[in-house]
Amino acid sequence: MYTEEEPVRNILEKFHTITGSKRSDNENENDYNTNASMIPSLKKKAKQLCYFNDKWKDTYDWISEVNNRNRAYCTICRKEFGIGHGGEGDVKVHMETVSHKSRMRQASVCKPIKVFSCPQKTPVFIKNSSC
Repeated sequence: MYTEEEPVRNILEKFHTITGSKRSDNENENDYNTNASMIPSLKKKAKQLCYFNDKWKDTYDWISEVNNRNRAYCTICRKEFGIGHGGEGDVKVHMETVSHKSRMRQASVCKPIKVFSCPQKTPVFIKNSSC
């Protein structure tokens, strides 16, 4: 009768035959029992994605939220980037990119021009003397 242990036993016998080694006195067939109950079942753990945190806006003034909760928008670089796998770590990784650092330097040098408006004058009415 075929058992689960036979393939292991056959492999070991072939190994011992090829290598010329002999089974040690401490080895016995029960040491190689591969009963299915002895093999741990491995279940894949579901990955949990990170979401945008509004508190990041206080720390990083250049970040904003987008429709996809697993992404963020950089107002300096004008592009979205993923935060689903690393959360705030992904924000820090983006912050350390060469392109982001370069744009931050440019933004600090080039201050935005404020729109100047003249105060509105009160309308002046001129009387027509001919009326």
